[in-house]
Amino acid sequence: MKKRFVWIIGVSILVLLVTRQGYLHFAKRKAEKAWYVSRLHYKCSAEIHAIIRPGRALLRITAGDLNEDREWELKPQLREHRVLHLAIAKDSLYDLRVPNGVLAGDSVCINSDDDKLSVYRNGKLVITSPLSSSLRASPF
Repeated sequence: MKKRFVWIIGVSILVLLVTRQGYLHFAKRKAEKAWYVSRLHYKCSAEIHAIIRPGRALLRITAGDLNEDREWELKPQLREHRVLHLAIAKDSLYDLRVPNGVLAGDSVCINSDDDKLSVYRNGKLVITSPLSSSLRASPF
């Protein structure tokens, strides 16, 4: 009986420690994404040129700019992620993860200081989401 009780306590402690470690790991990754976005200092507007697939779109910048060099300057400072990307340039367009429900022709406002991505349709706000959720991370 005593042996079984010690076994149950030991396994319970192990499960709690593993759960705590997993929670801390994901919390650090989320905090690093927020830090990364806040250091980009992007403020720009864009028009959705085409939807690649749900959740991904090609954007044409209409005001402001996305400085890819700034993203590469921040990458060596990352600790939890090897690589993070916000927008990937393809010719004069940018490939960006966007919330579901956007359509070609919608306007997108990107403000990394506020960690906000806003989508407008016909001048009305349709969707607001955290810009950090648009980041692409390397799986390894």
